[in-house]
Amino acid sequence: MDLITIPSMGRAKRQQTLATFERTGILDSYKVLVCVPANEAEAYARASYKGRRIKGRHMIWAVPDAYSGIARTRMYILMGIAKRLKARTVFMIDDDLSICHRPKIDKPDMPYINDNPYHMHRMVEMLTGWLDDFVHVGLIARQANRKTGIPWQEPGRLMNAYAYDAKRIRQLYNHGIIKFDRVPVMEDFDLTLQLLKMGYPNRISCRYAWTQTSNSDGGCSTYRTAEVQAAAARKMVKLHVPFVTIVESKKAKTWRNDLTERVDVRVAWKKALAFGQQFDRKAA
Repeated sequence: MDLITIPSMGRAKRQQTLATFERTGILDSYKVLVCVPANEAEAYARASYKGRRIKGRHMIWAVPDAYSGIARTRMYILMGIAKRLKARTVFMIDDDLSICHRPKIDKPDMPYINDNPYHMHRMVEMLTGWLDDFVHVGLIARQANRKTGIPWQEPGRLMNAYAYDAKRIRQLYNHGIIKFDRVPVMEDFDLTLQLLKMGYPNRISCRYAWTQTSNSDGGCSTYRTAEVQAAAARKMVKLHVPFVTIVESKKAKTWRNDLTERVDVRVAWKKALAFGQQFDRKAA
């Protein structure tokens, strides 16, 4: 993997993913950047996690104010940072994740690998290899990973931990074929659907997975309100008819900002890809 990025905001002292990368040697093996709002860069450079200094100023990348919000931050990473660093493959992972592994593909057990250098490196290299054949790949959510007996699924939902062929993404963007920041949240769903509808399949690991504490302080929770969520959900329907439908009242006890019951979406990922594969994308 040419570049690993951890978008973060308001969590200088709670860098769970970064701590895992340090313990398992990922920081020594790959270029890792914590991408934070410019006005928080100093705080992140001075911060420690659980009483330990993890990293130095050189790992902090200050994201300009013009790219505030997760949608535009992801755009800045793929269109700006990756280009500047000449990184073709970019792994983008949330700052509050734990990583799990399924030792036996036909069994549901998924122990954590946050202290396992071998499997953490194997996971990153797996994604890197997939990007030789795919534009977008990622890890499945542990709570959604009930698919025993298969090492991956194609296509499906990408969120929280995914990797891109950044060079190809830039080409598509520069030709006006894909767009970023059309919705302030669920922006990862929007990009995935745009690519699927163009006929670009994705691959999602069922052998490696992520899990997190949903909507903890900092990050998107600072602006993801019930109103913002509902507006984004309804716009997603308009952008991706007929592949996205509204779920009016979805319950999630761990969400904050009055989002324990929220408007959400249901996405027909396979139908979106089937639609896209009808067309010739050689010119894209």
